[in-house]
Amino acid sequence: MPGIHELVTPASLYSFIVAGVLLLAWEAPLLGNRSIAAIELAGARFAARKKLAIFLIALLPILLRVLLLPIYPLRPPGVQDEFSYLFAADTFAHGHLANPPNPMWVYFDTIHILQHPVVASKYPPGQGAVLALGQLLGHPWIGVLLSMGAMFGALLWMLQGWFPAKWALLGAVLALLRFGVFSYWMNSYLGGAVAAFGGALVMGAYPRWLIHHRRRYAFILGVGAAILANSRPFEGFVLCVPVSVALMWWLSRNRDVPWREVSSRLFIPLGTVMLVASSFTLYYDWRITGNPFLFPHSLDTRIHSPPPFLALFLAEFACLQRLLFRGGTAHSPVGFTFASAGSPHSLLGRTIPVVFRRDSFPDLVQPPLHRTGSRHAICTSPPDDPLSAPLGISWQTCRNRPHACRRPFNFPVLFHLFSACG
Repeated sequence: MPGIHELVTPASLYSFIVAGVLLLAWEAPLLGNRSIAAIELAGARFAARKKLAIFLIALLPILLRVLLLPIYPLRPPGVQDEFSYLFAADTFAHGHLANPPNPMWVYFDTIHILQHPVVASKYPPGQGAVLALGQLLGHPWIGVLLSMGAMFGALLWMLQGWFPAKWALLGAVLALLRFGVFSYWMNSYLGGAVAAFGGALVMGAYPRWLIHHRRRYAFILGVGAAILANSRPFEGFVLCVPVSVALMWWLSRNRDVPWREVSSRLFIPLGTVMLVASSFTLYYDWRITGNPFLFPHSLDTRIHSPPPFLALFLAEFACLQRLLFRGGTAHSPVGFTFASAGSPHSLLGRTIPVVFRRDSFPDLVQPPLHRTGSRHAICTSPPDDPLSAPLGISWQTCRNRPHACRRPFNFPVLFHLFSACG
């Protein structure tokens, strides 16, 4: 008999609450009108105390989630991304940015974790750093709680810069009801709050600097951009570009502001923060990938994600002479399998398709085998896959057998290949 914590999920709780509120509003739209009006008045008065409202809105989701632990405990991690983030957190908590490579790494290769040149998570360090803070405090999930509280506090602070205080508080409460207790941001290690916290800092500092021209708002703007760069780089770029354009447009329209004031109150503090953040990001990338301009995520994609077959086939069509194989007739069935290009930094032009006899490679009739990594990556298809009989696909480089690339085409094998594909 499943317990109540197995039956109660965030989705079901949220659905029941929404359904109950909608049903109540439908049946009794004026129910409690006087009481609600009094609550609105008290809320408006409370919202006017902006600092207190920020503190309480940050504390409320933490308290609510902790109080629900007896009936809805924290689930263990179950998604590949969570294990990668937790691996980064454990690495950071022990005072390291990365771990030395394992001599037997090929047997321990796993999803979303790099094995070369060092063992590290492929993700940016933001979420891992927050979980590491939680681990130092007793449990990685404590970092999730703190990041969620900081996110809602920053969200209310951002809205206070754009709207009246009471409407800002209403927006923060609505966000809390949606994301604060039952969302996966709160109940997993996948993250989301760290990047949202950085985005709220950016969008909250921007209007305040336009009004007050204070250095601290430029500093906060830079901190928010740095958090985005180290948690969600692409989304942060998409957010920061229009903010930068709007800021430059405002400066061009307000030429009465002295240039010296703009430099000392905007460019110097913002540039200082961005210089420090960029230096850390470049150093972190260099420690993980060996290249300060190569993201760990990009290196992982190069290693574990094969390039598009059609693009590779068209780009390297001239190398199909390697279809000639030894020890069999040209009319034998072929297998077409993908392997790694000999180096995680290999380019499309250094990678070619290789076709060979199935009876020369008995691994092709075995269950799926995944050995990802430089020179060792082979991914075969299960025998019940309709493409596995005629095709099994792998990547290799021409450098292993450069003389094979000078052989003429074998048209009978090409005929079998295209017949199998179509």
